Amino acid sequence: MLCVVLGLSSLHAAVWLDESFNYADGPLEQTTNGLELHKWMCSLKPADANGVSPQVVNRNLTYAGYPGSGKGKSVVLDAAVGADASSQRISVYYLDTLGQRDTVDMYAAFLLKPVSTPNTSGRDLAVWEGSVASSMVRGRLMMVKPSSSSDKVQLGISKNNSKATSQLSPEIQVGSVVLVVMKYEYHPGQKNDVLKLWVNPTLNTSEAANTALVCADADISANTDMIVRGFGLRQRGNGAEISGLRIATTWEDALGMQADGLLLESSVPVQNGNISPSSTALQLVFNKPVAIGTAVVTLTEIGGATVNLTPVVSDKNVSLPVSLAPEKDYQLTIPAGAFISGTAQNVAITINFTTRNPDVYAVEEFDYAVGSALEGQGGWVVSTATADQGGASPKVGEGALTYEGYGASGRGHSMLLDSVEQEITGELKRNTLLPFTNDKLSTEDGGNVVYTAFMISMSEMGSTSGKDIFSYIKQGANDGANTTMRGRVQARIVKDKMVFGIRKNSQEITQWSDSIEKSATALLVVKYINRSSSSANEADEFYMYVNPDPAKTEAENSAVMLTADGNDTDGGADLRYICFRQMKLQATVSGIRVAKTWESAMAYADGQGSHEDALDNLQTKDAGGSKLFMNGTIYIVRDGNVFTITGIKVK
Repeated sequence: MLCVVLGLSSLHAAVWLDESFNYADGPLEQTTNGLELHKWMCSLKPADANGVSPQVVNRNLTYAGYPGSGKGKSVVLDAAVGADASSQRISVYYLDTLGQRDTVDMYAAFLLKPVSTPNTSGRDLAVWEGSVASSMVRGRLMMVKPSSSSDKVQLGISKNNSKATSQLSPEIQVGSVVLVVMKYEYHPGQKNDVLKLWVNPTLNTSEAANTALVCADADISANTDMIVRGFGLRQRGNGAEISGLRIATTWEDALGMQADGLLLESSVPVQNGNISPSSTALQLVFNKPVAIGTAVVTLTEIGGATVNLTPVVSDKNVSLPVSLAPEKDYQLTIPAGAFISGTAQNVAITINFTTRNPDVYAVEEFDYAVGSALEGQGGWVVSTATADQGGASPKVGEGALTYEGYGASGRGHSMLLDSVEQEITGELKRNTLLPFTNDKLSTEDGGNVVYTAFMISMSEMGSTSGKDIFSYIKQGANDGANTTMRGRVQARIVKDKMVFGIRKNSQEITQWSDSIEKSATALLVVKYINRSSSSANEADEFYMYVNPDPAKTEAENSAVMLTADGNDTDGGADLRYICFRQMKLQATVSGIRVAKTWESAMAYADGQGSHEDALDNLQTKDAGGSKLFMNGTIYIVRDGNVFTITGIKVK
């Protein structure tokens, strides 16, 4: 194996491998007359030598800004290979000839495209190796199939367990490309080296500025440490393409950044983070003292205006005064040269963040072109069940409905459900869906509840004995896949009055709301409590509030609450979507809010903040005796207490 040392001396001292897989198409491991053509070889451990080699293909992956993007070829891992121990295979690039590495950290950065979900419950596809003579794996990258999805995967790590023991990455769509960084982190002592993983870190920022997944403490202490001598790709039931592999001893070298560059150490908010709209400044911390450069920092409200920001600098710290609006998405753009330190300047950095309440899953105000088809915009899709695809998409209507005190009242446009306009005839129906979460609701107390609030008007609807208008749904991923509905809302119209009822699934509705003029706007709040781990579980609960008072708590609105039949007899579902249904229906819907709490769904709007804020404000102004009229109720302050007009103490 004399050829194993060739071609490495020209690399930067800290970059030990810049691998673009520029080999002949075919097996990654290649020999001529019994000699290896390069350093990729099959692991010498017999159990890891089964199956066939990963395959080199003449295409590559791209990821903007990464130095391994678009270079050379890719290696394909076949999900049909290694699905069990009889055919698994580790192909290893050994680094052992470069000397001892017992006191340095090791980084492996590469581009990864999942091409299918795993054939197994989650096995490793990339590993750190500690031996040339035999397999000594200490650091595994796992691919896991979420229980909720047939077209997404998650990544996790472990030190030496066969399955991921750390928290998992966000879900990754099959067919998309992500940038992965695996780190073997050295610590003095025994059984304390740490494995870390980053998925899509922000380029041109420091390691500290990016949040890592870390293998579990028990996994760290249960497994011995090692000196990293190689990096392996494993065929073990995972379907993936890998390209642009860079192995280095520093974060900067692995990701192709200047070692002495001006890098962002931290920020508030972080990439894809949340920040309170009351914040008056964004914060940046660099790795060295900075001065203001020549480029201009800007803040863009997505779908709105872009403004220039004026930095305030103090040593490494930068404050960017801002004025933020609630429930908005923003992009902070820091061009190259906006800040300088000596001869170094920052590279371009973009940070996307939101002022949306983290308890809010989704806010839909239909801010799209009036008259346009809704599906294909803002995440809206049609149900994949064949029976649910009849007719055409709902349209975006002009204007929005209003309901006093509701936080989405009068905002944006609306959705028009029109069985004639959208060609819903005969037995055809159409389920139009919006995903509100990528992960199933927790079954733990407090994390298992979802509220959906929306306004609806049915002024153009004729009499009907009952039509489905809304449900939660567990969505199939492919055309023709079955859907599971849980939590159906029906409307019935008699003599120009509308009433609403609910059922968990297939039951008859035995409880209806009070009558409402069909020309009026109704506010519905649909609540689902997920206690199930499968559709066989019977513990899920479903409720609805019809025309609640947004100024009051959920408990105070109990008089307008409906309870679904089937809460104790029908199965559950891991919900992902809200669904609006067209079945010979004519209605206008606007102002949808999907949230984890009643308060976040209501987003109570009285011009002063929350209901409690209003009462606090009243007490502050005049603790001796004042009154406030709000949402049809008179509140009176006397001796520091708040009473309604009937004398009931409310605070």
